[in-house]
Amino acid sequence: NTQSTTEKLVKTISKKQPQKKSTSKEITSKHPLLIQEIKSSKYRLSCVTLDPSGPFLVSTGEDRVIRIYLQETPNSNDRKLHLLKVEGDYPGACCFSKQGHYLVVALQESKELLAYRLSKKKNEENKLYELVRKFPNKHQKGNIINVQLSENCQFLLTCGDDTTINIWNLKAEIVGTVNTKQMKNHMACISPDNQYIAAATFMSGVNIWRFVRSKDGAFLGIDENHFTQLRGHQSSVFWVTFTSDSKRAVTCGKDGTWRVWNLNVDYKREQEPNIILVAHHPKEGEAYNMLAISPNDTVLAAVSGKSLHFWELKTGKFLDGVEHSHKGIITSLCWDHDSSLLATSS
Repeated sequence: NTQSTTEKLVKTISKKQPQKKSTSKEITSKHPLLIQEIKSSKYRLSCVTLDPSGPFLVSTGEDRVIRIYLQETPNSNDRKLHLLKVEGDYPGACCFSKQGHYLVVALQESKELLAYRLSKKKNEENKLYELVRKFPNKHQKGNIINVQLSENCQFLLTCGDDTTINIWNLKAEIVGTVNTKQMKNHMACISPDNQYIAAATFMSGVNIWRFVRSKDGAFLGIDENHFTQLRGHQSSVFWVTFTSDSKRAVTCGKDGTWRVWNLNVDYKREQEPNIILVAHHPKEGEAYNMLAISPNDTVLAAVSGKSLHFWELKTGKFLDGVEHSHKGIITSLCWDHDSSLLATSS
């Protein structure tokens, strides 16, 4: 794929900003929300992620390179680039730890995982990064489509595009595995309170599993029977994510809707999560395939192919849209830690 590749930093929508909508043919560089366009290579990017503590922006791509940008601020023009070449493989899904000290990258061919420690100061080898752990291939039947480090940095989730979800400790040992039994996974995530795993799959229901712990809080495994299920979509669910307090979940699916779910119910009395908001894609017949909630839980960023839309999470009000935010399909999106910027890749 020789298509021009970019990472884009987009301003957050706020109520004080004018709600100007883009035309369907608008060139992104003219959109008032766009802050920067970082041209990195002629190859497609697989993933972009922002360091929660601030100084790093990382992207992975089909040119076999992990790009590590060191920056004073996320929207700074003074950005130092460090290239980490991956020999004989393609870096794919990636994520930071909550404190930003560690970066995990999944390799697409070997299906191994690389964990790096990052620092603003160069080490003895004159590098900002150090490989601290390599995780073996435990996804023989499927490709790794997303990775996530838990908020407490005790666990790493890897989701395959078959039906497998693995949970690792930081010693590169699998401590739990979930078979979703749903034909195909689209993605999975760990709740911010480190209690649950949710999976979006080929089916219309979102299954949620619970971490099993001892009375003193020690991790014992994952309950193989799903803890609860989010029922309401009419077709496949493409994405699921949690609010910062883990009391709500947001999903999007092939039926063209995104939905907010109340998870703060009495499960001991067999109450089930209920839908508290349903919103539809502005264009009939189209659907969102990727979501990201701002860390302050106010704005939902939603991706539909090349388009990027912003919604008010509380009310379901459409805020703004960039209909051609990239020349190619958007492959990932990530908020910065203070909800002021959003990065996307293609």
